[in-house]
Amino acid sequence: MPASASELAGRLAASIEALVLHAGEADADAAKRGIEQLAQRLGYTAAHCSRVFQSAYGMSPRQYLSMVKLRQAKLLLMDSELSVEQVAVRLGYHDVSQFSKQFKRWTNLSPSAYRQLSF
Repeated sequence: MPASASELAGRLAASIEALVLHAGEADADAAKRGIEQLAQRLGYTAAHCSRVFQSAYGMSPRQYLSMVKLRQAKLLLMDSELSVEQVAVRLGYHDVSQFSKQFKRWTNLSPSAYRQLSF
């Protein structure tokens, strides 16, 4: 068992970040399953883990997942070798338009507009 609440929150954060780095697994359901699996392995409920995470990070695991995905999307969009569609796939989106809409919600810019600004 983790020694402290901050260690538990850190393990949850690392789990969420690992989901984002594995294409196709970066959706909210995968994050929820990851939290449930980690909680079960550690002998806690998923609700307890979510409360600990919220307390440590000031946001829900789902909000953290969005933040990590946005950060990764921005990094990938700065790589001019990747198309917007390739970036979407790497982040687990099955539809480039879904990724584009979400990116615009996050930044008020389309992925293409963000890419132009970053060069």
